[in-house]
Parts: sequence; C-alpha cells; structure tokens
Amino acid sequence: MKRIFTYVAIAIVVIIAFFVYTGSNDKEYDKIAEQQKFSQDQVEQDQDGISKIIKTALTVIITILVLVNLLCVPYLIKTMAKNNFFLTLVSEGSAKAVMGSGNSGFQRFIMQYKGHRFEENWDVVDGGYAEDESKWTKILSFFGLIGVRYLGIPGMQTIHNYTFRWNSLKQAEDDTTQNNGGIYFTPHKEVLDCILLQEDIYYARVEGAEDNSMVPLNLDATLKIKIVNPYKALFRVQEWLEMVWGLIIPSLRRYSSQQSWEDLVKELSQKSNEFFDSLSDDKTTKNIESDYGVEIVEFCFVRIAPSGKRAEMYEEAATKEYIANKEAKRIIIKAGAEQKRIELEYGKILEYKELGQLVRKLEALEKVANGSGNTIVSAPELSALSSELTKILSKKI
Repeated sequence: MKRIFTYVAIAIVVIIAFFVYTGSNDKEYDKIAEQQKFSQDQVEQDQDGISKIIKTALTVIITILVLVNLLCVPYLIKTMAKNNFFLTLVSEGSAKAVMGSGNSGFQRFIMQYKGHRFEENWDVVDGGYAEDESKWTKILSFFGLIGVRYLGIPGMQTIHNYTFRWNSLKQAEDDTTQNNGGIYFTPHKEVLDCILLQEDIYYARVEGAEDNSMVPLNLDATLKIKIVNPYKALFRVQEWLEMVWGLIIPSLRRYSSQQSWEDLVKELSQKSNEFFDSLSDDKTTKNIESDYGVEIVEFCFVRIAPSGKRAEMYEEAATKEYIANKEAKRIIIKAGAEQKRIELEYGKILEYKELGQLVRKLEALEKVANGSGNTIVSAPELSALSSELTKILSKKI
C-alpha cells in the first residue's frame, strides 16, 4: 500500500510541475508564435523548394528504374526462353517440336523462318504470315526478341530432343577434320532440340563400289537437302539423314557399275547431273520427299578414285594413258601443221616451175653454208647457174 501511495504522490507532483511549467512559458510561446507568424512566408517558400527537389529526385529515380527494366526485362525473357521456361528460343530457318509431359506425345511445331509458314500436316511452304511485318514484330526486333515463342507451362510442355549424325565438308585439314585422301570433312554427333529447314550440304563416302570393268572405287559425294515437312523427318523415321543415304547409296553403286571410272572422272559434273536425273526418273527423290519430308535439291560427285591395293596401279596406268593421248594429239597437230607448211611452200614452187625449183636450191645452199663446219663443194652444174637464172628471168619478163 505504501508503494502505491508513494507512486500516486509522485504522479501528482509531476502533474503540478507540468502545469506550472506550461503556465510560466505561455508568454514565451506567444512570443515564438509572433516570430513564426512573421517568418511563415519564408517557411512556405522553403517547403515549396523542398517539394520541387523531392519531385525532381523521384522523377530521376523512376526514369532510371524504367530504363533498367527496359534492359533487364528483355534479358530476363531471353534467359527464360533459353531454358525453355514458359518460353523458347527458335533460331532462324529452323523449327522445334513441342511435346507433352515427359516427351510423351507430339503437340505442335514452333517455327522461325521468315517468308515461310506451315500448312496442313506441317508442310513448310513459301509465303509468310501477315503479322510477320506487324508493329509487334518490329518491337520484338528492336529488343532483340525475334525468335522467342511461347512454349507452355513448365513440366506440361517440353521440347523434343534427338541425336543427329552428319558429316560436313571442310576446306583444309585441322584438329576437327578427318582426311579421306585429300577430302576433308568433320563428323558431327549432337543432341539437337530443333530441325534445320534451310538448305544444307551433307557429305558421304561410298567405299567398295565398282565400275563396268570391276575396278574397285571410292565415291565421295554430297547431297544438298532441305526439310519440307519436319514432322515426317523427325517422327516417321529414326534418323532421317541415315535413311536418305540408305536409299541413295544402292542406286549410286548401280550407276557406277554401268560406267568406266575414267569417264566418271573426266565428266564429273555431267555425271553428277546424269545420276541425279536418274534418281528423279525412278521416283527415288519423289518418294523420299513424300515419305520422309526431305527434298533432295542437288547431287554432286566430289571425287571418284580407285580403291584397294591396286589403286595406285590403276591411277598410274590412267596417268600414262593420259600422257600418251596428249602426246598423240601433239604429234597429230604437229603433222597437220607440217602438211600445211609443205602444201603452202611447195605449192608456190610448183607455181613458178623452174624458177621456184632454182630458188629452193639456193635457199638450201644458204642454210647449209650457215652451218658451222660445213664446206660447200662446187659441182659442174653450178657453173652455169647464173646463165640459167638469167634465161628463166628473161622468159618471165
């Protein structure tokens, strides 16, 4: 109880002291109020200045934040697309297959190929959509987001991945290439999440082929290919390029067995076109396109050479034959030139009769006299040479 009374007494004393203090300071407060009244205008001016500074600072901060967002948002979108999180990024001239959860089933294709579009059954045709040149596309292009496409809900929609093997030709040998007797190529084996729709060159070597004389040959060839239906290429066959070469190579072996390898080498470009035409004639290329969505645009022989242990012998014999043919042509050309010379020179001699024969004798003597170590022996018939010449000239005159 004593503590309570003590606390109450202290509280009363504090309250009384507060009122006494406030009462004694009323006059001072009045003086301060009067001073504040005189400086009110100055205070308002200061407040306006502070407000302007705050507004300017907020404007600058908001502008900086907007610029940062403009830079960060596209980067965030690209990062999401690269990781197939709600979005995906499709390279120009290619398409991606969207599958269900766990790669369970095909849903649709996403394509980035300017000037092209999908038709029924996923055929790729020329002629882009109208929105390709829309304002939205231009905005995406400005922020570098062309190729970003909506994928779907993570875990429910995924991108199809597959293993693809191919060989690409190279100009020279390096650490990544292999050498097939002067033909440089790089073998590839990659897990891809897209399929190329543009034209591309694919190389292959056919070993152990034969010509019509049973000469073993190695055939180096390329195919220019473009995909016209990605669904057929990806889902109607395990590996579409392997299937294409598997259909082309038997025809290639049959074709080489009907030719001599010398003719194949001499007319490489012509034989390439001839073989490609034969594929079209027997509907091989048409069937490949309709069944697997792969259009063969062009076939080309890169090199044809004998193979096996006797390869050098065949090449040496062909080289000798080539040299002999060149020498024979040279001799024929030289003989023809000599024939023309004789016809021209001796035709003139016959035209001038005795005078022509005499001039020819004099030319022969002149040539003999110019030779080193040659001695001209005077013959009796030469004594009357000047008189004979005079007679002939008088007849002509």
